[in-house]
Amino acid sequence: MGAAKQTMLVRVGKDTDCPTSLLEFPKQDVDPGEAVTIRVWAPDPALLTGLRLDAGLTSLGTGSPNVWPGQTTCKYFDFEGDNEAQRFDYPVTGVSRVIAFSPLYGISDAGGITTLAPAGADITGLFHRRGYACLVPAAGLPKLYGTVHAVGVRAPYCREWAWTSPADPRGAQWFFLWEDGELTHRFSLTLSEDPDDTSICFTDIKIRVIDRRTAGAVLGANVVLGGVSVGQTDQRYGFVKVFRHLSGTFPIVVTKAGYTASNADSYTDNDRITIPPAGGEVRVKIGGYA
Repeated sequence: MGAAKQTMLVRVGKDTDCPTSLLEFPKQDVDPGEAVTIRVWAPDPALLTGLRLDAGLTSLGTGSPNVWPGQTTCKYFDFEGDNEAQRFDYPVTGVSRVIAFSPLYGISDAGGITTLAPAGADITGLFHRRGYACLVPAAGLPKLYGTVHAVGVRAPYCREWAWTSPADPRGAQWFFLWEDGELTHRFSLTLSEDPDDTSICFTDIKIRVIDRRTAGAVLGANVVLGGVSVGQTDQRYGFVKVFRHLSGTFPIVVTKAGYTASNADSYTDNDRITIPPAGGEVRVKIGGYA
């Protein structure tokens, strides 16, 4: 099956631009019969009560509460003179660091251009959090131009639903999220029914290593593909690039201190990967559920 079309959705609240909770649908390829986890995240467990998720006409129930402390979320934000609030992909309880990824310029009302910070400078003090999802420039700053890299402390509370994709899917799979009996969101997952491309060719891929429990990127993991070391996942995004590799299915072993080797754990979905002729990104899960 081809790649699934997935999205991250926002639960409507008093401030829809900077909401208090966000719904996460895992951004990964979903195969027929594969189990996935759907989560709603919030800074307070009280915001996660009264929820119900339906998959079509089948109720998945109210979900299970869970807590994942100690996680962060990182994102690049581009400012183009509007100084508008920019949203993280997850609710955050604080902003721990903001770095100028490019030089950060300011333009005054009179049209004067100044360099507020060179690339690499810590500019955390120029920004603050709005609501539980947004990064906002401090009041009084000139119009900002440039790219910043922000690190937020992720809200730890979530409600989780398990769903298994159909073994023989037909088109879009629709989900409906209810809050206190009111339908607040509709979203779908589409699995392609086109036949797989089975041609063999050299292609370029990214192998991204994901923590099975948290869905976060695993940095500095050693990756061995088809018996050959292809390096470590990078320290920012958790992937290693592989160039000019044959498409097809190959054994893979991922190791990192603190994790059981991927070929020695109790899971079989991470023992081999399939590299499509078109290349792209392939994900490998390590770790396990407590």
